[in-house]
Amino acid sequence: MAGRTLVIVGAHGHARSVAEAALSAGFDLECFIDEIARPAFSETLLRFPVLSSIHDVSSLEDRLFALAVGSNHDRRRIYERLTQLIRDDQFPSVIHQTASISRFASIGMGAQILQNASVGSSARVGNFSIVNTNAALDHDASISDFSRLNPGVVVGGGASIGSMTTIGMNASVADKVTIGDECIVGANSFVRVDLPSHVIAHGTPADIRNSQTQRE
Repeated sequence: MAGRTLVIVGAHGHARSVAEAALSAGFDLECFIDEIARPAFSETLLRFPVLSSIHDVSSLEDRLFALAVGSNHDRRRIYERLTQLIRDDQFPSVIHQTASISRFASIGMGAQILQNASVGSSARVGNFSIVNTNAALDHDASISDFSRLNPGVVVGGGASIGSMTTIGMNASVADKVTIGDECIVGANSFVRVDLPSHVIAHGTPADIRNSQTQRE
């Protein structure tokens, strides 16, 4: 098992939040990696160096890695590529010290739980999913792999969110509602009935507006 030295893969907006969470959780941040370089490559971020490739990191086997990329599709794609170089036990969960996590919750590999987020009793956060700032996952609720709750989202007790799904800022999901895979729920929406996979929904209450998920 690697130590506590963390490399953040990503060097844009979400990476800043992950860095804050990692430092608050006691990780030793070594650098960022920016293989996308948009809008322009920078040599430093938050005073830490930014490298242009994973291959620029020395001693890969001794480092931990956080995939700080907001897009669910890109995050999964990067993980699938990095598994050729990095073991699964090198992807720790990153949990901000201000987050409230039940001792009975389940937190997956590579998950990120940011400032003032809440994960309730018997809730489950899937691998490489993001519970963003001030988001709440109530008791017995679940969010599957590579999904994202944006800031301020509230997911009610017993609700279930599929893989690769994004819930927009300040949206709410009612108790025991099921949302399928690869969905997008718009900001400020209220989801009170089940949603199938591969849909875009928004509004209060949320209505399906598109039957095919668009790229993030």
